[in-house]
Amino acid sequence: MEKSVDPRMTPRDCVYTVLTGDYEILNEQPIAQNSDWDFICLTDSPTLRSDSWQIRRVPMAFGMDPIRGQRILKILPHEYLGDFDRSLYIDNTVILRAQPEAIQEGCFAGAEIGLFSHSFRASLQDEFLEVARHGLDDQMRVLEQLNHYAIACPDLLEERPYWTGIVWRDHRSRNVRCAMEHWRNHVLRYSRRDQLSVNLALRLAGVTPSLVHHDNHETWYHRWPLRNSRRNGPETQPLVQLAPPHARFAALQAQLDKERATVAALSHQIRQLHDEQRCARQRSRSRRIRPWKWLTHTLRRLAPRPRVGPDPPTSMPLRPAALPLVQPGTVCSFAAPPGLGQFFDQHGYYGPVRVFTEDQCRLV
Repeated sequence: MEKSVDPRMTPRDCVYTVLTGDYEILNEQPIAQNSDWDFICLTDSPTLRSDSWQIRRVPMAFGMDPIRGQRILKILPHEYLGDFDRSLYIDNTVILRAQPEAIQEGCFAGAEIGLFSHSFRASLQDEFLEVARHGLDDQMRVLEQLNHYAIACPDLLEERPYWTGIVWRDHRSRNVRCAMEHWRNHVLRYSRRDQLSVNLALRLAGVTPSLVHHDNHETWYHRWPLRNSRRNGPETQPLVQLAPPHARFAALQAQLDKERATVAALSHQIRQLHDEQRCARQRSRSRRIRPWKWLTHTLRRLAPRPRVGPDPPTSMPLRPAALPLVQPGTVCSFAAPPGLGQFFDQHGYYGPVRVFTEDQCRLV
């Protein structure tokens, strides 16, 4: 880009914002007291006062259209801030967390124009449809602009839009001034939403901005939005019939993708519920079987093993002839004759049969 700058001169820098038509209350910038840059507020209000901003009153281009008047002041800093070489514009809803000197060095060092990439719009076409859907400007004019762009430069609508809440510009660059004049012309002719036309304005001037790919809402050096008694327009439905077919198709495709994602999430929840139900049934079944496991466990513990201790009395056989033979691994119970239980308590059990007393048999 062609640039007429004397490198020996130290550029004069400032931060500025614009507030017109009593649209909202001016937000203070506490970081201004720690900066060597001037903080300037351009306004048409005769009563506006501030502790952190230098108030400069300027005449409005359109007395009955303060929003477009604000856009002109925002877009043309080289005309309204002629005593500065470079400027950092911030919307009134942006609060700086770091000194502008650090922001310029960290994000826009050496750049003639610096912008944020839009962090939550995938394409310029999406931005058009959102503006129309929420009634942020006259829908007829917004969709007229969309149709004109679709005819003249359809590939432009696939670009990611810029977020213009923070804009860095070098007023000394001819190409930057040319791009700003294109931008102003489109804001006056079409929608006053300047983010819809800045892509084309930069293209027409042959300017490639220095892009910052950070979250638009919050970074180490800014927070947005901080609205203070702002008046918003009513939310309305877009005039879909006036949008070009490819725009309507893209909107329907986005809605379809959203519904498919919802269906996939619900299907995943259903599968989880089925798995939980199956596990609950298995736990319930195991609880019904578990009361008998103690007997099986006991029989396993009573498997034949080397006997420790004195020999059993000769007068009392290990397995009385009167008791039925029990195969290993079977479960049974019977009344123990006198003396056998005492012997087992002293010397241990032999074999897989659990011997119960007569009272225990009644319980079983």
